[in-house]
Amino acid sequence: MIVFSPWAFGTTQPWSITVMNAGGLLLGLPLVCKWSIRKSTGLTPERWSEGAPRWLNVTLVFLTVLPLLYCLISAANGRAAFTEADSSFVYQDCISWLPHSYDAGSTWSFFWRWFALALVFWAARDFLLTGSAAPSKREGPPARLKRLLWVLSINGGLLALEGLVQRALGSTELLWILEPRINKSPEAQFGPYAYRSNATQYLLLAWPVALGFWSWIKEERRREGPPVHNYLLPCVLMMAMVPLFSLSRAGAIIGVVTLIGAALVLLVKGRKQGDRTSVIMAITLLIAIVLGGLVEWGHLTKRFASDPLDSGRHEIWRNTWQMIQDYRVYGTGPGTFASVYHMYRPSAEDNWAAHAHNDWLEALVTFGIVGATPIFAALALILLWPWFCKGRRLPGAFTTCVYLSMGSCLAYSIVDLPLKVYSIAFLFVLVTTLATLEGNGRRFEGRISRSKDGSSA
Repeated sequence: MIVFSPWAFGTTQPWSITVMNAGGLLLGLPLVCKWSIRKSTGLTPERWSEGAPRWLNVTLVFLTVLPLLYCLISAANGRAAFTEADSSFVYQDCISWLPHSYDAGSTWSFFWRWFALALVFWAARDFLLTGSAAPSKREGPPARLKRLLWVLSINGGLLALEGLVQRALGSTELLWILEPRINKSPEAQFGPYAYRSNATQYLLLAWPVALGFWSWIKEERRREGPPVHNYLLPCVLMMAMVPLFSLSRAGAIIGVVTLIGAALVLLVKGRKQGDRTSVIMAITLLIAIVLGGLVEWGHLTKRFASDPLDSGRHEIWRNTWQMIQDYRVYGTGPGTFASVYHMYRPSAEDNWAAHAHNDWLEALVTFGIVGATPIFAALALILLWPWFCKGRRLPGAFTTCVYLSMGSCLAYSIVDLPLKVYSIAFLFVLVTTLATLEGNGRRFEGRISRSKDGSSA
């Protein structure tokens, strides 16, 4: 799923969304089986982390299930069905005091997508936490986490490389296969994404995690063999450069801020631990900002000067805010923004926006205050997860890079639609999973200890 989702043109087509939904459901089946077996037999699997407090896990399960129930009730309790052919609503009876939807078909599609992503979160978390009581090497991540992060990092590096080559050759076809229906110019696309900002958003999520992974595994200090962790550096640098080379204005701003933040993390680590490699990498990131800015200065200045900074989204946001005022309690129904928005255009000639270009506002419009509250609460709980645990199990630099990744996506959500694109939402779910691997106990170091009789523990 990590490899498939971005290369399948960002998972923006019905066929690729169906494949990813099926993948999420297939991950959920063994997860339910494992939970059932553990419950019936009392089996406690080996875990490399002591885990978070029970109340924290129970709360997160509750906040995961609540929005799913909200989507399910809204879809089953449809207020209307939207007819795309004549842009009209066919109204039907519903229970008004329960959540309801003004486009039941879209809400059903939204429900299956969220259900699949919820299963991905819990299946990935269970997979990463179990499997070994302690790492097999002197230091570094456990084997399962290491494999997942290697796949994510290499796949992101190849994605960035393909996009940069495609941009340099001036191809108007995504992956040299097909020409998109919109954004036909090479400057508007990037790699397999028909919208350059979506590619930027995906790689802004991926590269800080890859950098944190590099910072972690280089501590293994293997006595034999090549320093394989350095193979990650080309992937990190290529992904980190995409926000500048993609010509996305928000991407350039958020990308530079993220680069500076990552450089500061490495500088602090290098100063505290006397780690010269981290300091050199931090300086490299800062130099990359300067070089990238110099190379793309002409194109970037032209982009910032050509169109209004909000790209006409102020009108969409104003109309969206009016929708929030009219449907503030239960919203219009999950996934129904495009169906309802056309009624709020000042005239039929105005643009019919399919998204609010602000995921926060769109969540309020479609879920209402009642439905959006548990979503925001779950996000806040994940962001505050380490502070609810008595001890930190993961290295500080890795955890900080994970939060840089999430922060870049949440900041981008203010001016665009990253979480409406399946591949980006899937990767965001995986990154939030990494944030919840923190648990109680002393910092995770993975060193092999020895008992008095000399046996390893």
